[in-house]
Amino acid sequence: LQIALVRDARGHFTVFSLHADHTLWGSHEAEDDFGDKQIGEGLHRFAAASDLQGRIFLAGIAPDRSLWARRQRSAGGPWTPWQHHDLDLLDVHVAPLRDTIVVHIIDGDGAAHWLGRDTWAPLGGPAFTKILALEGRKGELLRLAHDHAGTLHERRDLT
Repeated sequence: LQIALVRDARGHFTVFSLHADHTLWGSHEAEDDFGDKQIGEGLHRFAAASDLQGRIFLAGIAPDRSLWARRQRSAGGPWTPWQHHDLDLLDVHVAPLRDTIVVHIIDGDGAAHWLGRDTWAPLGGPAFTKILALEGRKGELLRLAHDHAGTLHERRDLT
């Protein structure tokens, strides 16, 4: 259903794949081989990113449209337990920004928000269906979102 690829601090890749049975699997590149293990279940959408230290952050949307998230405590190290956030979501995206990971969501009404400084902040705009965010070459946060008509909206912010 979905695939994501992130690079850790040592330059190795981790591939995440969401299967048709809604299980999330991770395969970490070790030497010339990938090991595969289940790391989550009950998700119908997910996002993955790694920060400057190589710690991976995962966020997923469950069938009830709530948010589940977990992260590595250290690069290549153990994971935190999955944390549940009772939100009504259509989409989630996570992206590195300088020394942190930013989380963007589209709620059930199509409103876009991002998690900054421990609080959800609205982004404004029309009702959206999908969102993508990344750090621009000047350190700005570039956000792209589709509305219900399929129009692509762009917003750049210095944070």
